[in-house]
Amino acid sequence: RYDGQLAKALPLYEETLARMKANRGSDDTETLTMMNNLALAYNADGQMAKAVSLLEETLAKRKAKLDADHPELCGRCVENVDGAGEIRRYA
Repeated sequence: RYDGQLAKALPLYEETLARMKANRGSDDTETLTMMNNLALAYNADGQMAKAVSLLEETLAKRKAKLDADHPELCGRCVENVDGAGEIRRYA
């Protein structure tokens, strides 16, 4: 899926996030999207502890900033990070 480019992409994501935090602030919605993207990249790379930590931080900041009804705070997303997660069944 990543054609072996994930190792190159991770430092770029990390640098971009650092710059966004410095220029836009750590609770800016675009910064939060970048945090989520980096967490997904960590997940794809098998760095689960980093992925979960960053997803939890992102969710906490989104919850503090946005209304509970905001589309970026879908109930499924909150439940996956804050709750028991979803149960997946495969046929």
